[in-house]
Amino acid sequence: MEKKIRKVIKFEDLPEDALEELSEEYPDGWKDHVKKIVKPNGDTFHAINLELENVSYLVKIEVKVDAKSDKLDESILDKEAEKEAIKDAKEDIEQGEGDND
Repeated sequence: MEKKIRKVIKFEDLPEDALEELSEEYPDGWKDHVKKIVKPNGDTFHAINLELENVSYLVKIEVKVDAKSDKLDESILDKEAEKEAIKDAKEDIEQGEGDND
């Protein structure tokens, strides 16, 4: 049995096939699936899981957080914003753009 590759990746850097799978995996949006990840050094980020056949992604999602309450700003996670972000990322991939850090 072949082991799955595990990757932490920014949403903007997802390959096109993963973007398509993401929209199929979360047809009603990923708002209810975002989780806060605490790194060993204490820094945090927000992410969702995406499982493909041979790759398991932890996809970093940019969210606005109220510094006083540490609650997610729901407006950044609405369904239309997700669709627009996926569309923009696909267009960037098709045009050969994106940041490769």
